[in-house]
Parts: sequence; structure tokens; C-alpha cells
Amino acid sequence: SDRFLFFAAGTFGPLLPPRATARLLFASMPSCVETLSLEGSFLEVAVIEALAKAVKDGRLASVRKLNLANTSLDDEKMAILSSAFAAVRGLRVETLLLGGVSNAFRRRETFCTLLRRDVLPSLAEFCVADATLSPTALEGLAEGLCGGEMVWLECLDLQRVRVSSVSSESALCREKCVVALSRALKAALVPRLKTLYLGPCLSPQGEGAKALVFALTSDEAPPLRTVQVRVYSGDQEGEEDVSAFKNLHFPALQSFKLDLVV
Repeated sequence: SDRFLFFAAGTFGPLLPPRATARLLFASMPSCVETLSLEGSFLEVAVIEALAKAVKDGRLASVRKLNLANTSLDDEKMAILSSAFAAVRGLRVETLLLGGVSNAFRRRETFCTLLRRDVLPSLAEFCVADATLSPTALEGLAEGLCGGEMVWLECLDLQRVRVSSVSSESALCREKCVVALSRALKAALVPRLKTLYLGPCLSPQGEGAKALVFALTSDEAPPLRTVQVRVYSGDQEGEEDVSAFKNLHFPALQSFKLDLVV
């Protein structure tokens, strides 16, 4: 069916110039495609530029699900795509998958400029699972959510996200990131958020745990139904964090998975 278009890994390989190959493929893409997947392909800048042109030319006008997982995305490439998304206004993408071990984001502006109503007005599912994010990028993601423009967002998937930081600073960075994300968990900002997955690198500790518990139990919390979080319990503070999460109660919640790490 023309509604689903999947490019196999290696499509943009060395046999043909990547820019020419990409332009040819994207230019001939049916405008009725609703699911576009390039997962597993190495997308160099020339390919991203061709994809951005296809966006501006309306070739992705019907796309609801865009899968760019594990495509070697970085800040520069996302800036090109974000600019194209903003240029067309009214893009209909509901599911955006940017995860995968080869994707890495480090700049604050990457996500705070992406998570805007004029860029992704219909976004309902946002996934960066398995990607590497710097603390600055994570804070930019939280900042984007705090803008209050992701009113259709229902699922935020940060499973197995790796936080790039100096090991001696990792715990502090993790706390700061969780605190920043917790500030965004308000119905006024994400009124339809139902699913939240936090990976082990975002396991709440100390101030982060307190901020997340407060956000989840607040009268201002979004209508979450599924929450998955991992908590370290190797010391007294960790045990207190575990106890706080075990005692969580809010009516809308249907599934709460607490992974304990000693």
C-alpha cells in the first residue's frame, strides 16, 4: 500500500551519490503516504537536506508517523528538519521517533525549537528511547514542553536514554534533568499526556525524586495512566525515594511500573 513507505537500512549507501539518490526517492514519494520509516539508515546531511526539501514540497503532507530511529541524527540534522517543518506549518505528524543508539543530541535548542505548535502542531507521541542526550539537550526538551504548546502530546518515551556527562557529575546531572522534566508535568502544559517512560539514566534521586513525586501527585498533574520509572535503592536516601513512589496514588493511573536497582 502507498500509505506505508519503509526504506531498508542501507538504502542511502555508497553505490549512488546520497544527495541524488535521496532527491530521486523523496521526489517520487506518493503524497498520500501516512507512515514513513527510514529506521536504521545512515542519513548524512545531504540526505537530510533532500528530506527537508521533500517536506517543503509537500511530499510529507499526509505523513502521520515519521520514524527516524537509529539514523545517526544529531543537532545539525535536526535543525535542518525543524526548519523545514516550521516552513510548511500544519505538518500532520502525530508520532515522531528519534531514538536509537546512533542518534545523539547535545544542544538545548534542538528540542526547545522542535516542540512547538508551529513546528509539530499534531504531535501525540514523542520517542527518543535509546538515544544519547546531553543534560543540556534534556533541559531543552523540558523547556520545549514547558512552553505549553504540545497540547496533543499523549506519550513521552525516554526509555533507556543515555545521559552524556562526566561520570563524577552524572548523579547531579540526572537530578537536574528530572527536576526540569517534572516542571513540565502539568495539565496546563501537556493536558493529554497519558504515558510517561523514564529510563534508568533518568532514575529520580534526591531532589529529582521529590520533584517527580510532587508533580505526579499534584492537583495540576496531567491525566497520566501509565508511568514507568526506575529508582535506585542502595542507600537510606534511595529507600526513602522508593517508599515515596510506592505510596503514590492518583485516580487516573492504570499502570505504574517501578523498577528497583540496588
